[in-house]
Amino acid sequence: MNRATDIYFVCYYSLACNSGAQIFSLANHLAARGHAVTVFVPFEPEATATLGEAAFRTLPFSALEEAVPPGAARGPAVAHVWTPRENVRRFTARLLALRPMPYVVHLEDNEPLITSTNTGIDFQLLAQRPADEVERIVGERLTNPQHFVPFLAGAAGITGLIDRLMEFAPAGPRQLVFWPGFNERLFQPQPRNDAARRALGIADHELCLAYAGNVATVNRDEVRSLYLSVAVLGRMGIPARLIRAGEDYVPLEVDQLTEVAPRVITLGKRPHRDIPAVYAMADFLVQPGRPDPFNEFRFPSKLPEFFAMGRPVLLPATNLGRFVRDGHDAVVLREGHGMEIAERIAPIAKDQEKRRQLGEHALAFARDHFQWHQIAARVEGLYREVLAKPV
Repeated sequence: MNRATDIYFVCYYSLACNSGAQIFSLANHLAARGHAVTVFVPFEPEATATLGEAAFRTLPFSALEEAVPPGAARGPAVAHVWTPRENVRRFTARLLALRPMPYVVHLEDNEPLITSTNTGIDFQLLAQRPADEVERIVGERLTNPQHFVPFLAGAAGITGLIDRLMEFAPAGPRQLVFWPGFNERLFQPQPRNDAARRALGIADHELCLAYAGNVATVNRDEVRSLYLSVAVLGRMGIPARLIRAGEDYVPLEVDQLTEVAPRVITLGKRPHRDIPAVYAMADFLVQPGRPDPFNEFRFPSKLPEFFAMGRPVLLPATNLGRFVRDGHDAVVLREGHGMEIAERIAPIAKDQEKRRQLGEHALAFARDHFQWHQIAARVEGLYREVLAKPV
């Protein structure tokens, strides 16, 4: 890519989501490298305003024909499509019909598992049903088992957030694994915000955990474990609170647990630019979870942001947890249940020096591994390979 290239990103949702935040940063860095970047989203193109100043244009799917008129004079172009979900696959077909170009598919989750969980039907068994029935069951927001493999096989490249996702990649397309970065303008070390804590009724002596993320069927149990951990800490004689931002798409079913409710402050959905202020109130940042078919094939995008805040981080012994040093870069959870979270926090709750060290090492890890300018250079290299390959 020795000259400017037209780069088209296609996102399955608006940019007001974790995937959108990644696309925003990557697109900005690619634009800074001299490329013309366009991001297509199904709705809310104005959501970029919640992330910062965009150096690229964001357009709704409905503006495709106006933005990419057929037959216009063109140079090199590549499409990077964010997940193989149906609305992305269908839009990509429309884009390539107007302007033929190689496309790269980005993987960030165990798509067969997500489709099976949301439909209640095994992915492989669903693929055997009539096409019109499958389309009706899957809709646009899930991955269609009849198109999953052909869509990946037709790609010039496959990118993924963690190594295990490449188990889904067929032979042929070039592959690149990159961990997501963090928005350096938003996420950076800062002192604990005691004034904001007090405004929420959190006393200075109380230990505070923070988590920003939505709750769906696939992660309900692990987020519930995080809720339970603050009650367990209380039983240990360590007053603790949890600040939670995000939406519940399924009920957590913790309201009946009288020890939990008073210890949790729920902020609801917040713009991405507000999340650093949430984390600044925390003493520990916790990504709940355990090794399982969901977590093994994902990389929670909040983790780079956790590390960049310079706070002690707890995370499960899966995905990124396989690559950090337990007790040095972060605290690694083996089971991820509420009791373990509390038991790992308790010994260092009053150990200010250990907490300081964990925070410093977390920040160093972020600076070594989660820098978007380095990630953009690697992705640009993949585009260069893809464009050089004969069609």
